[in-house]
Amino acid sequence: MANLADLFDSAAARALDAQASALAGDGGWELMAQAGLAAWQRLLRHWPQALNVGVVVGSGNNGGDGLVLARHALLAGRRVTALTLPGKPPATALAQRATSDFKSVGGTLAEFDGTLPAADIWVDGLFGLGFDRAPEGAAQTVIEALNAQDAPVFALDVPSGVDADRGTVPGVAVRAALTLQFIVPHRGLYTGDALEHAG
Repeated sequence: MANLADLFDSAAARALDAQASALAGDGGWELMAQAGLAAWQRLLRHWPQALNVGVVVGSGNNGGDGLVLARHALLAGRRVTALTLPGKPPATALAQRATSDFKSVGGTLAEFDGTLPAADIWVDGLFGLGFDRAPEGAAQTVIEALNAQDAPVFALDVPSGVDADRGTVPGVAVRAALTLQFIVPHRGLYTGDALEHAG
């Protein structure tokens, strides 16, 4: 259990992220590259037998982290299924760069069609910090599908649908077997309903 004094809210986490990106002078790419690599290494540590890796990708930087992981998985010889929400491809500059890197090694992105194919593990790269409302539409459906299937779910930074500040779950939220928090531990993941979702 984290010490309360060592926990951060989303605003503080984003400020630290911005400071680190400014110091690096690369717009945040190195942080994303490190986050995705760390996530891939953690996945290997916990699920070394996972040969078929599924990644659910949001349009923001959390999706970019997932695509960096997906690229490492492809390069390691894993079979990778990467799914976006319908009509919502990676949209930030960093997520688009991660998309290009993923595609450059043979990766493909498909839109979620309402069902999830079989996988040994699913990676939740849908929503990250700052998402504080109930998921709707396809986002709600994909979260429900992740929770209904049998493979473990590995959440990047925050299980999608969990409020990282308050620990509340306004609607549906991913029930992760493991969550890898980036930069700092998030206050909301250590309290309330989040305890049932973070793994």
